[in-house]
Amino acid sequence: MIRYATKKDKDKIKKMWQQNFEGDNFNNFFFDVLFDQGIHYLYEVNSEIISIISRFNTSIKLNDEVIKTSFLCGICTDDKYKYQGYMNKLLKEVLDVCANQELVTILTTHNPKIYAGFNFKPFYQRKTFTLKDNIFNQELGILENYDSNILLNIYARFVKRFNGFKLRKISDFDNILAQKRYNDIDILVMENGEGYALYEKKERSIVIHEICYLTKRALFSILSILKTKCESLIINTSKVEKLELLGLQSQVYDYGLIRINNQMLFKRLYPNIKIEDLLNTPLWFREDY
Repeated sequence: MIRYATKKDKDKIKKMWQQNFEGDNFNNFFFDVLFDQGIHYLYEVNSEIISIISRFNTSIKLNDEVIKTSFLCGICTDDKYKYQGYMNKLLKEVLDVCANQELVTILTTHNPKIYAGFNFKPFYQRKTFTLKDNIFNQELGILENYDSNILLNIYARFVKRFNGFKLRKISDFDNILAQKRYNDIDILVMENGEGYALYEKKERSIVIHEICYLTKRALFSILSILKTKCESLIINTSKVEKLELLGLQSQVYDYGLIRINNQMLFKRLYPNIKIEDLLNTPLWFREDY
């Protein structure tokens, strides 16, 4: 049976997340803060939860068009029941629901081939840069006191240079600050509100999951400050950002997948958006939920 999850299911779902996804801090944050903000679909057999998909409604901007969409995440199956077709059945049902409510559905993954059979296509690529030596100078100080408004202002100004991005709200940055309180990420904000980075500390490295900068000195300062704290700094950016011009090596990979739920209607409503061209369009998406 496929059904919506309720609050009574939260503990069972969290246990399955812990089987499938690393990071107790993020899992605690998700179920304490985000769970009630989303819609969660379950595949259940004899009162046992087999598979789960979470869905969060949002809006994106593509070529100056605002499109209502939803973001799928937390797609997982109990270890005992993997590779038995349960997730295929659940995902098909969830996508049928999405198709009746929205033209576009999005997810992010490191394994796009899994979703090819469900008509998801790559539309967004990321770059990963690795910085071994500190070749930058810190030109700005750190802004110690910041809030969601400051972060949103930086983000909104930064993404203007791209043709596609998520339309974030204050509540999105309230969630990010809550994520920091759960010690899942840390945040570095530069003075004058010139940039910020969301990053995660590993044993010997730091991973920048999101970096928004309005000036070169903000970018250089963020990289310089964080490199002093680790042996290796890993920087995730959009495909179109050219940090290789600074002497950094990069790796490009598919990250964001898009599904057009009604091709004919989409083409009629958004004739200036060609899905097949999106991979060559300057886009910026960094969403975990």
